Amino acid sequence: MPLTQKVKFGLFPKFLLSFLLVAIIPMLLIEFLTYRAMRDFDRQVVGESKRIITQLATANIREKAVGTAEQLSVYFRFAAGTPEEGKQVNIYFKSKGDIPVEKLKNDPYLKSIALKPVGKSGYTAVYTSEAMSIFHKNPKIVGFDLHKLAKKFPNFWKIMSASLKGGPASGYYNWKDIHGKIRKKYMYCAPVKGTNLHVAATTYLDEFFGPVVQLEKNAKAEQKSALYYILIVSIGLFIYMVVFSYVYARSMAKPILHLADIADRISVGDLDAEVNVKTSDEIMILADAISRMQKSLKSAIVRLREKRRQERS
Repeated sequence: MPLTQKVKFGLFPKFLLSFLLVAIIPMLLIEFLTYRAMRDFDRQVVGESKRIITQLATANIREKAVGTAEQLSVYFRFAAGTPEEGKQVNIYFKSKGDIPVEKLKNDPYLKSIALKPVGKSGYTAVYTSEAMSIFHKNPKIVGFDLHKLAKKFPNFWKIMSASLKGGPASGYYNWKDIHGKIRKKYMYCAPVKGTNLHVAATTYLDEFFGPVVQLEKNAKAEQKSALYYILIVSIGLFIYMVVFSYVYARSMAKPILHLADIADRISVGDLDAEVNVKTSDEIMILADAISRMQKSLKSAIVRLREKRRQERS
């Protein structure tokens, strides 16, 4: 006699859900932590690389400014031919109103000292303590009053104004490139000893980040590749876990349902129902108990029938 009672949430779905949760959740957690650790490591490597390259780049820019300033200082000391004549040259720089700007900016040799490339598009420039540009890569800036850039480029002017006090100054600022894109630049300003001139060396920092950018692209590509393989492995393991859990949960629930059916048949008098359970766990103990109960009931019924037959005779 088949079972008629309906089970809302039986052993089979419970077993299946339990196995899936126990197996899949730790698996997904491990894969997530692995991916995050790899991603964080890549970010750390890229970040550290950027930090080191930034230090090297700023040191290079500083060396350009300081080196150019030293060359100019030597030039002004001995440009006239002798140290005494060189001292006469420096008289121009002791009076703010007597700086020979035209003479300076038209000197080709002095210009070759003052203007040097920095990085790919950077350069050195020379200006006075009054913020007047003397040498610049852009001819339009030569003779330009740099005070006019204070409002438009406040961070640039902050570095520039600090250098006008006579000491070195440096810092970062944003600047619009020839394509109209805002990019970060670094500038180092060094004074020219014995004069009221200053040398500024500046360039875009991202010019030095070519290897790091490529490293970052490679890291992201590897992250995507790793994520792809993790997803493939996860899907494969998920399918395996579902199949395994289904088979295992069914193997656990099937004998229990069979024993329930046997017990139901025994309850209506079918004492010949065969208990067919072959396991080596607690379910087998339950099967043996039902089988003994079946035999005991069968023996009791036989004895009862024999007793009635004797009473009738």
